[in-house]
Amino acid sequence: MKPLIFAPIFLGILSPFNSGLEAQINSSIFNEVYLAQENLNEKARKYLNEAEIIFKKGLEVEESNFPVAKNIIKNMTYVIKKDQNNFQAYSYRARAKNVLGKSEEAISDATKSLMIKENYDAYYARGFAYKNINKNPEANDDFEKALKIEPKDTNSLYLRATIKYSLNDLKGSISDLSKIIEINPQYPDAFYSRGYAYNELKDYKNALLDFSKAIEINPKDIRPLLYRGIVYMESEDPKNALSDFSEVIEIDPNNFFAYYHRGKAKHALEDYENALIDFSQAIEIEPKDALAYSWRGYSNTDLGNYKDAIDDYSKAIEIDPQDSYSLSRRGSLKIRLEDYEGSIKDFSSAIEINAMDDYSYSFRGYSNYQLGNYENAILDYSSAIQINPEYAFNFFYRGRSKFELADFKSANDDFSQAIKIDPEDAGQYFFRGYSNTLLKNYRNAITDLSKAIEINPIYIHYEKRIYAYLFKGDIKKASRDIKIIEDLNPKDNSFQENYFYELKGHFEFRNKNFDQSKNYLFKALSYDPNKYSVLRSISYVEYQKGNKKQACDFFEKSKNIAAKESIKDTWSQDFFGKEINLDELCS
Repeated sequence: MKPLIFAPIFLGILSPFNSGLEAQINSSIFNEVYLAQENLNEKARKYLNEAEIIFKKGLEVEESNFPVAKNIIKNMTYVIKKDQNNFQAYSYRARAKNVLGKSEEAISDATKSLMIKENYDAYYARGFAYKNINKNPEANDDFEKALKIEPKDTNSLYLRATIKYSLNDLKGSISDLSKIIEINPQYPDAFYSRGYAYNELKDYKNALLDFSKAIEINPKDIRPLLYRGIVYMESEDPKNALSDFSEVIEIDPNNFFAYYHRGKAKHALEDYENALIDFSQAIEIEPKDALAYSWRGYSNTDLGNYKDAIDDYSKAIEIDPQDSYSLSRRGSLKIRLEDYEGSIKDFSSAIEINAMDDYSYSFRGYSNYQLGNYENAILDYSSAIQINPEYAFNFFYRGRSKFELADFKSANDDFSQAIKIDPEDAGQYFFRGYSNTLLKNYRNAITDLSKAIEINPIYIHYEKRIYAYLFKGDIKKASRDIKIIEDLNPKDNSFQENYFYELKGHFEFRNKNFDQSKNYLFKALSYDPNKYSVLRSISYVEYQKGNKKQACDFFEKSKNIAAKESIKDTWSQDFFGKEINLDELCS
């Protein structure tokens, strides 16, 4: 069975690149400001100098800087009134508008500046504005032009790296971030962002190195610490991950993501009780997060708290009705509780959301199998196989569904495919051996059942090999196997004892000891007076003993049970002899 293992899910913790940062610009080209000085009065010159100083220091996009940005816009508007061709005033005004989130206006001002004179500030400001409105190709072009003017500007490199990342050019993003690190080896965000990109490429070694360096440079920043923990999880090192997440919680006791990921680390370490506590804490902080409920449901599942797990998955689904994963896992839990109809509803809903969900097809097939809906089970397993042809379980249970419909040849094909994928599963050899017996391929049946016994020497495997020997007429080897299973103490198990007496009755029949056969079959009948196979067997024994009336009484009773329970007889005439036609004799 496919393990109830969730595939790794990353929450949107923090963007690796802070697109809200106007960055701390330290352009070296401010000493080349071409101003029409003769057109400016002293006040206008003062405003330009003040703006230059502010942008040299850096002006971040945050609410506390809004008054400063508004003042720059007012002052630059004054300058432009005095000199409509002052490209620097347009550039500064564009950058100030970026601080206020007025991207379209910033683009307009930067474009006006560039129409007057090509300059770094305008390209940077327009690129920043384009990026904010998700026009990444245009933003990338502007940062390229800004970098041609100022090749070592770390801010343009950083923002270009963010754009390449968003366009899935991870190697290009890493290249730009590496250039920043060459220019400024103490730039923590460059290490942090490069670590994030390395992680996306599954280069966990370099990701860990970069996150560790970012932590070393700025130990107060919890982002690289949090992501280093995630990388440890990705590289299957939950112990170190647990340490990082715990350190984040010490710094920030209300960090949802630290509790959530620490819960996952504890779950990976099979500490389900404490994982449950962390997921509950995460839910207390963010009660509308579906994934936290889903993972708590997973921990409850592993603790055997199936009803609590169902409640958790139900809450996840309530928050996110498109959560096909929680739907499929709730369906799995309903299987455990034998609510097959309920599980089918959940798997069907999951499939409606995600038509490529092989897990839901597979286990909807299993529920249909348990309900006896074999045709539907075959359809479900076929869909699952089409999506994932490397899962032996689907071939095995599709084969079993065909077996129940007496399509033994096609069932055999599925069992063979399952064995090809997983050659160490005894059950697959057992069912193929059983099918081969019913297909009268006794030699193949014995080979398969012997392999099943080699892997798992249990009663049922020996029993079916005995029947294969009996059909083949090899009484000696059948007798040997009977002695082996007698040592397995079938009388310690009433189910086995029932079948053991029936088996011995059949063995004695083939050995032509009809009195002994009848004796064993009546013992089997004492466990289940309405068992079709035993009643049918007794009818043949009575016929061989010359008791026609008794033979027909038992035969008719077996027929009635077969009709009531929809039993299709696929073996009795082959086993007891086609020359004995009780149907005709007793009509």
